[in-house]
Amino acid sequence: MNGPFVRVAGLSKKYCADLHRSLRYGAADLVRELSLRPPITGLRPSEFWAVQGVDFELGPHDALGVIGRNGAGKSTLLRMLAGITRPDAGEVRLRGRVGALLSLGAGFNSTLTGRENILVEGAALGMSRAQTLEALDEIIDFSELGGFIDAPVHTYSSGMRMRLGFAVATCLEADILLLDEVLIVGDINFRKKSVEHVKRFTERGGTLVFSSHEMWLIQAMCTQAIHLRAGTVVAEGGVTETVNNYYEELLAAEAASAEAADASSPTPMGGAAGGTPGAPAPVVIHEVTITGPDGPVRSGRDVELSVQLDVRVDEFACWWGFRFWTPDRIACITAQGTLELPPVRLTRGHHLLRPRRRRRHCRP
Repeated sequence: MNGPFVRVAGLSKKYCADLHRSLRYGAADLVRELSLRPPITGLRPSEFWAVQGVDFELGPHDALGVIGRNGAGKSTLLRMLAGITRPDAGEVRLRGRVGALLSLGAGFNSTLTGRENILVEGAALGMSRAQTLEALDEIIDFSELGGFIDAPVHTYSSGMRMRLGFAVATCLEADILLLDEVLIVGDINFRKKSVEHVKRFTERGGTLVFSSHEMWLIQAMCTQAIHLRAGTVVAEGGVTETVNNYYEELLAAEAASAEAADASSPTPMGGAAGGTPGAPAPVVIHEVTITGPDGPVRSGRDVELSVQLDVRVDEFACWWGFRFWTPDRIACITAQGTLELPPVRLTRGHHLLRPRRRRRHCRP
């Protein structure tokens, strides 16, 4: 295989939840290693697998998204790829120069300026001083720090540290790029520029491993994905299919939780609204339609909402409002509707409700 690639086989890492036992195990493991005895492969009391049996292979132009809930093992996996954490089993083979950004501003010396930290990070990545100086202007321009580049890093905000760290990791001559939970701060323009830069990196033949809770970033930047649960891979393959598997896990966890039965949860399309638990539903919603004035719904434009429903009682008084939810159950758009107005009174039968633009009301 030509160019950079990542090969991971049976990669596993265990940790101990008890501090005192962890110190004893560490000393015992060191003695076993010095005496050339084989390591202990199983779990001892208080130990658990943070990552277990992970396998994948990446070539040039490949971009792998690593997703999963908190504690799934994403950061541990990337730290083993970066050589920061030593695996307990399995192997990692990397080909090419590695650029890693595993936390905001990690490795920066707070007393040095941003410019000085760029030179230090370049040396840590194996770049010569001449190579780093050649890329210096590009890094500074990408970070958008301006005159702050010559200020001590301890005066930077978290967003400024992230910009500098990301600029160094992506603008130096790396073949393999490891990104863990970055691009979570900063304005939308910087995020957009960063996504486009990483895309160009993989298009040129680079290899990317990217972990994030932001599914839109995973879908925008990656060509494949793995879903980790308790350190093991439960789904892998195409980005869309793997992300949907992750969403299904989130929704299943929400349904299993008592807190998910919140009265404020939106009524699903085709579901029932109102009424007393156990009693027949007074209203059944059949269809909710959302369109733009000229057809497609576009960001920043007006939308037209209509609701088709059946009223099963002689008279029904209601207020209306709506929310748009992303697949991971985050409300991204909320409208109060007619909550501040008198209720709309509906009689038995089929109704089509539409909000009135000027009066912010709805009509049957």
